[in-house]
Amino acid sequence: MTTSLRSCDEVDFSPKVYERSRAVSELLYPNNYNPDDIVATKTTATKRKPTDGTETKRAKSSTLTDSEMVDDAQLLKHIHNGTLSKLTIPQLKAIISSKGKKPLGKRKAEFVDQVESILTG
Repeated sequence: MTTSLRSCDEVDFSPKVYERSRAVSELLYPNNYNPDDIVATKTTATKRKPTDGTETKRAKSSTLTDSEMVDDAQLLKHIHNGTLSKLTIPQLKAIISSKGKKPLGKRKAEFVDQVESILTG
């Protein structure tokens, strides 16, 4: 017994399914729809201008607030869990400075390595 595949137009749908599919089709493709009329338009982005002219970019502040400082208990927890990399670069630099060393490097991984070497050595 061989079965042949029929197109969707030849499949017998229930009247309810057929009516719903027609409703969706009419919503997507109205009577006056012509796909050839659609023209792709390219939009260009424009820069926003400051409203009063006094706004300028602020430099990132490298000073930490008291809530951002890492105390010894939190530091030990990060070391134990292996999550030193979750700390921010300013926090890592503050830890290194608090131990009497100068922060060396430019990347976060270098600061993490330096904190680990200070604390293990």
